Amino acid sequence: MKIMYGRCAIAGCALLIAGQGVVAADSAKEATFETMNCYAGPQQVITDGKGAVGFSYETVGTPMSKEGDLLYRSNIRCVGSGISIGGQLEQSGSCVVTDRDGDRFFFFYSGRNQEPGPWKILEGTGKFEGMEGSGTWAPVLMPAKPARADIIQSCNRETGHWKLK
Repeated sequence: MKIMYGRCAIAGCALLIAGQGVVAADSAKEATFETMNCYAGPQQVITDGKGAVGFSYETVGTPMSKEGDLLYRSNIRCVGSGISIGGQLEQSGSCVVTDRDGDRFFFFYSGRNQEPGPWKILEGTGKFEGMEGSGTWAPVLMPAKPARADIIQSCNRETGHWKLK
């Protein structure tokens, strides 16, 4: 059985903050954004054989940003898990975004079914130290068939606001 949700199944994964914000460039200290990011990675699934499913995943992604944006040429790594019982899905996880200079920020996400779920930045290093941010994410596109049976793939719509110290 495969689980094809996720932020990065994929929830959280995402972020997310792909600097497609109101303000662009490394000099920006604050921005509101809306973007779509795609993630893929291995998943593990267990089931009771009657329909209850537990799953975990680790995904990687790249913020869809353009040259000059805060996260241009950055990467995102997420780990998460969830459960699906009676057609109801719940999941949560955490992600770390690493920019081209090696600075990072860490965020948490959660989600239920295909509804938009929240994400929130918890801490950062280097230029991201003291960073604040939050928003929502939702899966919007998943392949009809993943590239491999043990892989989860998802593209998520991510919106929110971030502010550097």
